[in-house]
Amino acid sequence: MEEIGKTVIRVSGDRFYEFGPFRLDSSAPLLLRCGDVVPLPPKALDVLVVLVDKRGMLVSRDELVSAVWPDTFVEESNLGHHVSILRKTLGNVDNGQPYIETISKRGYRFTGPVRQAAVDVQHPNGDEPSEC
Repeated sequence: MEEIGKTVIRVSGDRFYEFGPFRLDSSAPLLLRCGDVVPLPPKALDVLVVLVDKRGMLVSRDELVSAVWPDTFVEESNLGHHVSILRKTLGNVDNGQPYIETISKRGYRFTGPVRQAAVDVQHPNGDEPSEC
């Protein structure tokens, strides 16, 4: 368990990813920036988990919709809205490119460098990532 403010959040530890100042618990799902919870709609978090799990690969719109909204009809604009929220929240990688790239009429790709992280939230030298 991890205490954040006055809220205790169960941190599952199954699959943690780090990129830039962010830490993603893909099984919760939960996104942290420099140790603080990033408020995101649940479906935006689900979209992020799929993109990070398949980082570097093109993920079609159909594949994202099927993964995030199974057995549900969803307007394509709904997916675009959640990707837009993620782009605003994540910003850009150090090289100035967005973390999420749009491949015109095909889908999306998570382009930032991702590290699989240990369950321990503390970094090896005890400090937060340099981006914090």
